Amino acid sequence: MKGEHFKKYSKYFFPIVIVIISILIRIPKTPYIYGYDGFEVIWMAFAIKNGALVSSQTWLIHPLSYFGFYPFSQYPIGLSLLLSGLLSLNFSLPISICIIDFLLTIICTLGAYKLAGLIFKKEIYKNLFLIMIVIGNKDFFNYTNFSLHPRGVSIALSFWLIYYLLKFKNKKKLFTSLKLLLVFVLMILSYRIAWLYLFYLIPFSAYIALSSTKMKFFAEKYLNNQIVNAFFFLLTISMIVVGFIIIPSYDISLWSPISKDIGIFSQIATLGMIYLTSLGIMLVFLPVGLYFVFFSSKEIQLEKRVFLLFAIIFAALVWKIPVYSIVLFSPIYTWICILGIKKSVEFLRKKGHSNKFSFLLYSSIILSLTIIIHIIYISVVIKVKYTYFVVLGIIGVCVLFYILRRFIFHIKRMHWVSMLIFTLITSNVLLLQTTYEGQENYASLLTAPFSLDFSQNHITKDELLVIDYIKGEGIEGIILTDSTTLSRRIGGVGFLPTIPGYHTELPLYYGWVDANLVRNNTYFDFHYFLETFSFLYNDTSYEDYLLSQIRDLNVSRTSTIVTLVSLHIQYIVAIKNIEDNTIYPYLFHPYGNTSYYFFESLNGLVPSFNTTFLAVWKIY
Repeated sequence: MKGEHFKKYSKYFFPIVIVIISILIRIPKTPYIYGYDGFEVIWMAFAIKNGALVSSQTWLIHPLSYFGFYPFSQYPIGLSLLLSGLLSLNFSLPISICIIDFLLTIICTLGAYKLAGLIFKKEIYKNLFLIMIVIGNKDFFNYTNFSLHPRGVSIALSFWLIYYLLKFKNKKKLFTSLKLLLVFVLMILSYRIAWLYLFYLIPFSAYIALSSTKMKFFAEKYLNNQIVNAFFFLLTISMIVVGFIIIPSYDISLWSPISKDIGIFSQIATLGMIYLTSLGIMLVFLPVGLYFVFFSSKEIQLEKRVFLLFAIIFAALVWKIPVYSIVLFSPIYTWICILGIKKSVEFLRKKGHSNKFSFLLYSSIILSLTIIIHIIYISVVIKVKYTYFVVLGIIGVCVLFYILRRFIFHIKRMHWVSMLIFTLITSNVLLLQTTYEGQENYASLLTAPFSLDFSQNHITKDELLVIDYIKGEGIEGIILTDSTTLSRRIGGVGFLPTIPGYHTELPLYYGWVDANLVRNNTYFDFHYFLETFSFLYNDTSYEDYLLSQIRDLNVSRTSTIVTLVSLHIQYIVAIKNIEDNTIYPYLFHPYGNTSYYFFESLNGLVPSFNTTFLAVWKIY
């Protein structure tokens, strides 16, 4: 009776438990805000709170500026607007970020559950769908773990987008269209790359066409054969090849934790590792799911199957760019992985194995693979040695879970289903913990707050001290830094006028570029838009002019100080090499180092303020 009672309410129990677990693992582990692009969003939120929406001192100089498509407006205002609203309600910045992260987690959970209910019949597969995204997707975790990133909004809303697309053939088409439009507008207001979701209209068109009675009859009669399946399979492989050809300049080695080689085999290996660590351990079921997508006409309704096949083909085109393809196609990849698990379990049942054996076997496989990958990942790639206890902890919790379920609560019917779900949760949390701890220690605070490969992505205590120092001294000019990440962090959290010696998206707000000048020199260029997702600004900004003037200056000369004062550069913040307490002679940038003699010349000037890893010079 208890087992039946548990099954009756599992429809609500598992989603609620998953949401609670997802929120718990998003409770900040450190007092420091995490992320890279999110600091730009934070800066925009402070600017909006200070009146940027109605002031002449703003980057919002064109309707497209609100969506991030206009020069000097890299990010849409959706997420910043939400954050500024919470800040206006007197929530602190950390609390406001946590509220947004928890809200996105809930939205993603509900969307994934609704979409899974449209695709899968059994409750177990709805729950697996939730786990795969809300907990198992490392990227969604990173974008909603004490951080703000527009991609988190896109992933959370993408499930709703696909859900309404697949629901469109129902009677209430107008109402569904309005909800679909609302979701898309919210996505594009938060993440400008979200306009790529328009390509989902291609599989959607095929889905609608095959939904009609005549087309469905024709498709079932002539298209449901192995020749067509093979055609789709070969077309997908062709699209992957085309994807590599049309993006020849993309250097995947920039992301590679295993090799800096840009050869084809190295790129494929790197892509495999990126997808494995991003989509979670259930990625091992992706090949099985793909097989049944291409070669099983009975598993999925014909129109949904065509939708999925066209989506896979489109996904293949951008497979080489995981930062976008993982975000754009998380629901599709998840769909396929869950299908792989479903068919694998059904295969074991046909072989005469019981449900207990099937779920126990898959739990063992998943847990074993997790431990192996964990050990390889932290030993070879991340080189973090003190997280092995997590593995033992996971095994201990699984044993405890078994004892509680089997001998205390006597829940037999759902026991192995619960065991599989719990194993999936713990295995993916283990990967998340490995990734998180690796990022914290790979660019360890014991060596420097910014490693040469820029793995450090949270604001540090040193940066907070610098923010407090500058605010205490007063700010009237510009803060020049030798790191793009450093500039974003102290500029965002401290809402300070920083410039990283490279270029930023702030010149309009700080008056370095005239708004009319931008309007008069901006136009649409198709190739430039495809590369940058922005209109082209065809002129030199004052910011670039400023940077070109100071690049080769020697700070030890009086004339240089005069030049800095004339350019309103009031502070300089630079990273110290703690081995010899000197300043690095180049600009730290995520995609490489730029030679900058100016920063090397700082070694002859005594800092006005020092921390362990940073030095500050006050010019006036």
